[in-house]
Amino acid sequence: MQTPTDRNGRVTDRGERMLVAALLVLAVVPGIAGGSFDALSARAFLFAASSLGWVGATAILAARLIRIGEHVVGAGFLVLTIAETLLWVNGRDDADPAYLAGFAGGTMFYVVGLLMLAAPRAYPLVVRLLATGGAVAWAIQAGRFLTGAETLVTDPVAYAGYVLVSATFIAVAIVTIRDGRESRRQMPDARLSGAT
Repeated sequence: MQTPTDRNGRVTDRGERMLVAALLVLAVVPGIAGGSFDALSARAFLFAASSLGWVGATAILAARLIRIGEHVVGAGFLVLTIAETLLWVNGRDDADPAYLAGFAGGTMFYVVGLLMLAAPRAYPLVVRLLATGGAVAWAIQAGRFLTGAETLVTDPVAYAGYVLVSATFIAVAIVTIRDGRESRRQMPDARLSGAT
């Protein structure tokens, strides 16, 4: 089954676009909320919900963008899918000392994924700038980890990375919804064109 697209390659399937937007919101809201809880179980639950939204949205976006020929951006979303999955390899935040290694490994790949989103002109400038800012923050955090400096998931640089990635995802959700609306406006109305 082929996803309907307009002549510019925009996905016109409203259900897919709304699912992506909902998953991106799921990636952002519980992730931000989780940072405000001291209880490990509440924080872990919210961070897990955020990761599920993140993985679902980025996997769909990867497939969608590769399908319409935006291979670099699609591959960037695929890298982000893998990176977020790596965060859970070593258990929950603060529950396992090995968590920091998985966290550092996963977020290190955020840098590559975000730069792949930003490099081509598939998204508007604001998305690309937010993704670039997120990549810089995570590059600093990864560099600190790789050079042996003590790093925590609550470091200010990590917090800046989270904020910029969250803003990037919200901007991508808006663009995803908006592109569908613009596709409908640009598509000729079959009834007006005389088609039956």
